[in-house]
Amino acid sequence: MQLKIDGELYYYQGIIDAYGRYIIAWDIHAEGTALNTSLVLQEAYDSAPCGINPVVIADNGPEFIGKEFSEVIKMH
Repeated sequence: MQLKIDGELYYYQGIIDAYGRYIIAWDIHAEGTALNTSLVLQEAYDSAPCGINPVVIADNGPEFIGKEFSEVIKMH
């Protein structure tokens, strides 16, 4: 999601649990890049309870098909 704060454009990126609808991880960045998205995703994986294998559903936007994002998915 894009946010305008004090005239500047920022990107809110959040990982939401599809069942409980709670936010697992989030951040606000000046750029909506694959690297920033992968950092939020890694935070979500790190906070997941042991033994839980999350399923990632994305809309195939450019930040979700970048190299960094793909590497985090492959790691887990």
